[in-house]
Amino acid sequence: MSVARKFVTLLVLVLAIVVVGCKANHPVNCEYAPGMNVNTTVCCDYVSRQFSSYWASGEFYLTSYLASLKEWNCKQFDKECQQRTFAYTRFSGLVYDRFCGDNVLVEQCSAEVIGATLAQNSSLSRTWQNAVNGLDATKLSDDQLRSPCLQIAMYERDSGGFSHYHEVIQPFTPFCSFVWCGFDEKLVKEGRVSVWTCLPQSCRSSIIVMMVFSVLLAIAIIVANATVLSALGKYPRIRHNQAIYRFSLALADIVVGLIVFPTFVSSLYMQFHGSHELGKLRNVTGVVVNGSLVPQQFAVRDPSGQFSNRVPRQYRNFVGFFTVLSLSVSIYTLVAAGIDRCVALSFPARYRKTSKVPIGLIANICIWILSVIFAVLPFAVDLLGYTLVASILVSSSGPTVLILYIIIFVIPLILMWTVTIASYVISRKYVISWRRYSVGDDPTNGQGASESQLARTFGIMVGVFSLSLVPSIIVLICGATLSTIYYNRPNELIQESAVAYTSTEIVVIFILMCNSLWNCFIYSVRDRDFRAACKEMYGNAGAMVGLKCWQVEEVERTNGVAMEGGNSDDNFPQTLASGVDKTVVDNAQTTTI
Repeated sequence: MSVARKFVTLLVLVLAIVVVGCKANHPVNCEYAPGMNVNTTVCCDYVSRQFSSYWASGEFYLTSYLASLKEWNCKQFDKECQQRTFAYTRFSGLVYDRFCGDNVLVEQCSAEVIGATLAQNSSLSRTWQNAVNGLDATKLSDDQLRSPCLQIAMYERDSGGFSHYHEVIQPFTPFCSFVWCGFDEKLVKEGRVSVWTCLPQSCRSSIIVMMVFSVLLAIAIIVANATVLSALGKYPRIRHNQAIYRFSLALADIVVGLIVFPTFVSSLYMQFHGSHELGKLRNVTGVVVNGSLVPQQFAVRDPSGQFSNRVPRQYRNFVGFFTVLSLSVSIYTLVAAGIDRCVALSFPARYRKTSKVPIGLIANICIWILSVIFAVLPFAVDLLGYTLVASILVSSSGPTVLILYIIIFVIPLILMWTVTIASYVISRKYVISWRRYSVGDDPTNGQGASESQLARTFGIMVGVFSLSLVPSIIVLICGATLSTIYYNRPNELIQESAVAYTSTEIVVIFILMCNSLWNCFIYSVRDRDFRAACKEMYGNAGAMVGLKCWQVEEVERTNGVAMEGGNSDDNFPQTLASGVDKTVVDNAQTTTI
């Protein structure tokens, strides 16, 4: 019995600790409304931690944050006024001046605000309060709306302020400093408020350039990979054993052109040009400070600048799925192609016996299934999700995302390098054996030269992919080690470092996704059969529309094999030494990358 009582007592104690902890971490009534009483002992610390953690998402307003700390007489208010932690822009600096400094705001902005008001109504008196109350925000030009003084003046109006004011916060602008500004609710209702409203012309130009560049790359990637898919489908002579890997790569790459790059444009538009909307206005029950204990209703408007409002979760999930899918398929296909080639050269006789089984097809089906699993993991795992990186690329995020990145990218990248080196070494041994036993005027021609060419081609493909991926891995590592770029640590955050990191992310993202463009050109340069097939295909297409194109000739198969992909027995020397039989050589002939 005593054991049971001890157990019950311990259970009650644990539950009490959990309840107290939950109350401490999640206060029930810490919402701010002018004049509403709260438990300042708990709420001052809670609001300060919440704003420091989530300010960059636009979930909280600096004006409401400082107003609440000031009205509640929080010790954090004096600390904020001294450190001015979030004074990243002229506007946010003026917000500190408004709440912390005596007449500092009036001294800095009175001339501009009074001048703008008199331009609208010259009969008003030249005083600060009359100027801000007489200012009609809806009559201001777009250039005037970018003025921080006029923005903070809208908050000062008797009819403005809390629940009638909207802040625009965007610290993830590539090649541009943080964006932070504020507007009267009337402008928001008219659809005139967005991040674009606050951006200087130089920042607007950089975003337009990125959007145009994304469109051009999308077109180029679609055309290049559609060429590969069409050539493989139309011309049997280039369908060797590893053509299935080329097909898989082209299919993954064309997804980048059809979905990923176009969504770069849509993501930039939603982030910077999409109009903001006012948050929901609701009533909160509370009591007046130093007043009656009878509960009253206080009007509170939810902030509407949150990241989730601008970029819906469904959109992030859709784009993120295809982004992770295409990248996963690309890297694992290269790994599988390298392993296939090593096996073909190491065990040619056994490989030839099993070549009738579509091993490459089975391998690629498994790769696509595995990649789909990787892509849907953020849907199923609570600790994962999809978010925007540098305002354009939707990628996996969450506390365990590093593990996912290691599985998807780091491990297969190391494996791909290992397979590439092994393939090159094996092919070199094969070339040496061929030269030793081949008979002819020039033993360097023929199959030996072809194998050497194949090794170089595969190495080029892996090298190009590595050059595209490695910068992203380096940036990820830097992001995990640099404390000055974390937005949830505002006391350590350095704006210049954060902007430089975001801009670098943009560059490496474009480098990474441009990998989808290069394979077609590698084939064209290294594969004579593929180049001839493309020439014939586009020549026929031009002839169909009445254009005079280049003359098409069939691929000549003369002395030795083509640079890549020949399958004819005529490509082999008539005499083979006993060390290399024709079956082995013929089998290796089919291992084109």
